[in-house]
Amino acid sequence: MAETTTRKEILIQSATKLFGTHGYPKTTTAMIAGDAKVSEALIFKHFQSKEGLLKAVLKSGFTTVILGNKGMLDERNPSALIQKVLELPIQLVNRQPEFWRMQARMSNNVAAQEAQKNFMQPIHKILVSAFAELGYTEPVHETNLLLMVVDSLWKNMVRAEPLDSKGMIKFLQKKYKLQSPQ
Repeated sequence: MAETTTRKEILIQSATKLFGTHGYPKTTTAMIAGDAKVSEALIFKHFQSKEGLLKAVLKSGFTTVILGNKGMLDERNPSALIQKVLELPIQLVNRQPEFWRMQARMSNNVAAQEAQKNFMQPIHKILVSAFAELGYTEPVHETNLLLMVVDSLWKNMVRAEPLDSKGMIKFLQKKYKLQSPQ
């Protein structure tokens, strides 16, 4: 039996695309409804408000990310964990380009900031442990540096800026003495 996309899912997809293109403040519920080819009232029926729709978009996007990276947090080899974190920007942007374009555009939005912070929190903790296990003298600073770079890399990728993100990832793999993926 073929899986069908619900109108609720179509609204989430349209909102993700339009928030990423126009920004949250400039995207109206009428624009979203028009793109989704549904009535504007359906947005309010399913999500109560534009903010409710945004929260659903964020929940849907980060749920997809978590499911797509299941097991990463269980990685026991510290070098393999750092490798996976370094590869995260490419995986995230390749799997969900519109969601990450939206996230980059909404970097000043409190709800988007909170959702990303919640997503990154467990990664921070296990990276600190990984750097400590590898003998780094300042594992918290190493973790913060790596996560700042990872954050910059995915934003650079969705904005198509001139920085060579893949080259930077290879540089960091050398810095941390990691295997380059085949």
